[in-house]
Amino acid sequence: ESYSPELIALAEDVLTEQYGITEEELDSIISKPDKLIEGETGTRNLLLNVLEKMGCGKSINFDSISFDDDGTCAFSFSCMEESFYASATNDRVFAEIVKCCHDCPLDDKEEITIVKKAINKVNENKIAKMYYSIDKEYNLFYVECCLCFLLIPLIPNIEQYIYSQLIFINRAEQYFDSILESEKGKEEKR
Repeated sequence: ESYSPELIALAEDVLTEQYGITEEELDSIISKPDKLIEGETGTRNLLLNVLEKMGCGKSINFDSISFDDDGTCAFSFSCMEESFYASATNDRVFAEIVKCCHDCPLDDKEEITIVKKAINKVNENKIAKMYYSIDKEYNLFYVECCLCFLLIPLIPNIEQYIYSQLIFINRAEQYFDSILESEKGKEEKR
């Protein structure tokens, strides 16, 4: 209900055309998202199971407030020697992975201007998207990279699929870092 009709239509097209899911299977996913296919677990549980198979299970740390009986879950995990944050619910077929990429003091107006330019370039050119937040208490400007993606048990090679999502995030961060370095170099020459 909270997703746009365009996003749902795109997901349905991907499932039917690329993964060969029948209309009947698609209807069962839409009508019972917490039981994506009879006998399968919901999205949160699926994400946790896949991360465990990928070897990330031992590094998963739950935010005890968010691991609710209603199927909601927010947690952090490590993969490829990097830290990520994820959230998923059993009543939706999408999961989200976030990575903190950069921070700087709120007082550093020059760097914040450069960082905003770099964020915009990443958002124009990469699948994973970046955004910033401000923490006045600690006087910091944070940059995070986020990717929201379809996650259902019917996806072939699901471990590789999740790994690809992490790669997209890391590539966006690398691109961000290169733009940031380039922009800082331009500023120093002035």
